[in-house]
Amino acid sequence: MRRTLIIGNGFDIDAGLKTSYSSFAGSEYWPFKDEQPIQKIPTLASQLNKNARLETWFDVEETMFSHACERQTGLTLGGQIIEKKDKKDFDTLKKQLSLYLGNEETNFKPNEKSVAMSLLRKIYQLT
Repeated sequence: MRRTLIIGNGFDIDAGLKTSYSSFAGSEYWPFKDEQPIQKIPTLASQLNKNARLETWFDVEETMFSHACERQTGLTLGGQIIEKKDKKDFDTLKKQLSLYLGNEETNFKPNEKSVAMSLLRKIYQLT
């Protein structure tokens, strides 16, 4: 008989992985530590940085969605089109997040007392 186990949001964190966006934003891998709006026009990087500092639960996807919905196309600052900067910042975010998660995986030390690890031990015993 085949079984499917649906694991909810937070399983990785309970197991001991520091995979929240807040943890990423507080790490050495966060690429936007000093990003500020340019001439009061928010860029993707400045919005991500602002939300990372303000929110306990930091939602990168929601920040990117809000920024995309609010952004006006064709804006330029110092000859640089904001959309091109946002694209570059998005690519940087993807690269740095990948490096961060790889580092977390390499240095993973499980929280042996967690519910997640208890469940994984029980699953392992069944196989």
